[in-house]
Order: sequence, then C-alpha cells, then structure tokens
Amino acid sequence: MVTHCPKCGTQAVDEQSLFCNICGTQLPVSTPEKKSEYCPKCKAEIPDKNSVVCAQCNSPLFQKTVLVQPARPAKICPHCNEPVFDQNRYYCKNCGAYIRTTEPSMPSSEKSTIKPLGNKPVIIPGIYQNTQTTKIEKHESAVIKRTSIPIKPKVKIPKVKIPKVNPFIVLFIIAGVIILAGAWISLSGSANSEITGGNVGNNLPSDNDLLISQDLSSMALTINDFPQGWIVRGGGDTGNAYSAQFEKSSEESPALVELNITRYGSTDTARQQFTSLRAQASGFDIETINLGNEGFGFIDVDYVVVIFRKENIVVTIEDTRSEYQFDTTINNAKNYAQIIANRIR
Repeated sequence: MVTHCPKCGTQAVDEQSLFCNICGTQLPVSTPEKKSEYCPKCKAEIPDKNSVVCAQCNSPLFQKTVLVQPARPAKICPHCNEPVFDQNRYYCKNCGAYIRTTEPSMPSSEKSTIKPLGNKPVIIPGIYQNTQTTKIEKHESAVIKRTSIPIKPKVKIPKVKIPKVNPFIVLFIIAGVIILAGAWISLSGSANSEITGGNVGNNLPSDNDLLISQDLSSMALTINDFPQGWIVRGGGDTGNAYSAQFEKSSEESPALVELNITRYGSTDTARQQFTSLRAQASGFDIETINLGNEGFGFIDVDYVVVIFRKENIVVTIEDTRSEYQFDTTINNAKNYAQIIANRIR
C-alpha cells in the first residue's frame, strides 16, 4: 500500500520508501493487509492460520514435504579437492590423479602397510623404489602353505627270489650301457652346441666380464612399444641409472608399467645385487626367466615383476593392472623385458 507524506502530501515513490522524496520527512510505516487463507477443498475461510484441518470439511490444509538428503561425495581428490562420487573410480576426472588408495574387496587383515620413503612409496619392499608415481597398494600373497606332510602308510613288499646270474655277464652288460650312454651324451652335446651357438640346452650364456657401456636410454622401452592409449610419465637418465613410467588411463582397466635400468661398475657387483633381489622375493613363487645371463619373475595379486641381469646391467620391470586381480599373467612383463634384452649390445 503506497503512503503519502504527512507534511507536504507527496505520494511515496514505492512501498519500501521510508522518507519523503521532496521534503525528507519520515513516512508512516504502512501495515500490509492481512491476506485471508482458504481451504483448498471447500474454499471456506480459515480464521486460524495455525489450523491443521479445515473446520468445515475436516480436510488437511497442508501437505507434508519430503526432504531429500543431498548426495555426498565418497571422497575428495587429494590433488585438486574435487569431490568424487563414484567409489569405483581410479583416477580423478578433473585432474587425472590416481585416487584409488584402498581395495574395498580385500579384508583389512590381509592388507600390508606401505612403507613410504619421502614422497615416493615403495611398492616392492626391499627391491626397488617407485619414482614420481602415485601410491599403489600391495597385498600379501594368498598362497596357502602346507603345514604338515601326509605320511604314507607302510606297505609290505613281498620278497622276490632273485635267481643267480653269472657276474661276468652282468659286468659286460654294465660296460655296454656306459659306452652307449657316453656316445649319446657326446652326440647330443655337439648337436645342442650347434643349435644354441655353444650353449647346451636352454642354459643362458655365462659371464665374459665385459662391461657394457651402451647408453641406457638406447636400450629402454619407449611409448612406441605400447599399444594405443598409453602415455609416458616421469622418468630420467643419470648415465648409470634410467627410469620411466608408462600408464594407461582407463576406468575399466587402468595399468602402470615401471622400468628401472641400473649399470654397475663391475659384473661381480651386478651379480651380487641380482642375487640380493632374488633373495628378497623368496616369499613368492619364483619363475626362472631365460634372459641375459640370469633372470626371474613372480606374481603377487595385481602386479607382476620381472628382473634380469646382462653382464653389469640389471633391469627391473613392474607391471601393475587392476585386471590382474581376476586374470594374472606374467607374459606382459616378460615381453617388455625381452624387448630390452634384444636392444642390449
């Protein structure tokens, strides 16, 4: 309701005006007209605004409103503070950082504690350290060890009466077997030597104590060695140490391959380091890998490790994939290691 100035009679500009626009006199406060409320069913006037039901038709006057609880984010990205609503997401959709720090499907009693080294988490305790990568948790092996050895029942063996044989005949037969066995070994050894270039069977070449001075980056993996959709992150070459990380960003099956190549001052030092790495992985089922002078690999839940030595060079490859929790294979890491071994001159 528009009011007028009590002094000069000028009409106020609008209902919110407190002073006259001409003389500046304070305007009287206008009281808004009380609006009547009516029943939505019978249209009868409601005298009491606090009434819940209509006095005429006894119908409810107000409908209850249902409060909807807003969705809360499952976690917050530690890099860009973007809320993450999907608990199954591995990477932040805003900045691309790796945000999956726990495995909900694994009981907490089976998870091992990751020992951080500064801001670089260690995935394989005592073997090698990740460089500039996000944290990936490792779980203890689920292999059930046998606690007892079954004892076979004793079986009585009936005595067999051996007939007497002339000792000269026995000696003649033994001598013939020895001569034939020696001839067979000699023939098979020469044949294998021709096939493998001097190495018998599948034995790896022995050390010749020749130090490899080749540029480490020339033997390392490149992005061209990976399928489409992979990217390279971090890495560096210090002359005697080379590292690189290759990543596949995928919500369904993310993957991370880490490469480390180390050159030692002598073959003996490299051999000692390789022996130490193999001893530290004694808790896993080790598979012998025929690469370089010596090699091995193992699998643990969702990551695979392959390590081999060529003279004074030690190569370590770790292949981590979420799909390995359901279908683990060591072949991917072995293929990457084979590429590097072929490039070492």
